[in-house]
Amino acid sequence: MEANNIEHVLGKRDSNRARTTELLLDAAEELFAESGYHGVGLRDITDLAGVRLASVTDIFGGKEALFREVFLRRSSVINADRMAMLSHFTLSPDQQGNVKALVEAFAKPLLERSKESDGWRNYLRLAAQVSTMRMWVLLLIADQFNPMAMVFIGKLHEIFPSASEASLYSAYNFLVSTNMTVFADNRRLNSISDGRLKSEDFSDSYASAVKFLTHGIYGLCQST
Repeated sequence: MEANNIEHVLGKRDSNRARTTELLLDAAEELFAESGYHGVGLRDITDLAGVRLASVTDIFGGKEALFREVFLRRSSVINADRMAMLSHFTLSPDQQGNVKALVEAFAKPLLERSKESDGWRNYLRLAAQVSTMRMWVLLLIADQFNPMAMVFIGKLHEIFPSASEASLYSAYNFLVSTNMTVFADNRRLNSISDGRLKSEDFSDSYASAVKFLTHGIYGLCQST
C-alpha cells in the first residue's frame, strides 16, 4: 500500500475514533445526568450513542474511566474560564464588592456555558447531582475540583485575612452548594411555585444567588 493510501486509512480511522469518542461522551453525560452513575449501564450508553458495546473498553477502558472523562471534558473548560476571570480580580476597599467579584468568577462561567448547548446543561445537572452525594465516585474527579477550591479559598482569605479557617471553608462550600442548586434544573422550583417559577430559567436564579452569596459570605467571614 502506498504511503498516501496508508495515511488516508489512518486518518479515517482516527476520525472515526474521535467521532465515536464524542458520541460516547455525549450519551454518557446525558444518561448519567438523568439516572446517576449507578443507574446507567454500558449498554444503555452504547445504545444511545449508536456504537458497539466494546467501544467503551476500547477507548476508555471501562465505565469508571468514561465517567471521569465526561467530567474532564467540561471541568477543564470551566476551570480555565474561572482562572481567566480571577486574573482580573484585584482587591479594593469595598469588601462586599470584592466578594461579589469572587462569586461571579465562580458562577458566571456556569451561566455562560449553560447557554451554549444541551450538553452543557446535562453536565451541570450531573455536577449538581454528584456534588450532593457521599460516594466513592467523587474520588474519580476530586483532582479536578480540589485545586480550584483552594484557589477560591485563598482569595477569600485575601479579602478576609482575619476570618477563621472554618469560616473560609464554609463560605466556599456554600458558594458551591448554592450554585449547584441554581444549575441543577431538578424542577423543584417549578413544584413549590406551582409552575410560576422554573428551575431551567438559570439567569433569574443566578442573579438572586449572586446577591444571596455576596451578603451571606460577607456576613459570615466579616464576623469572625
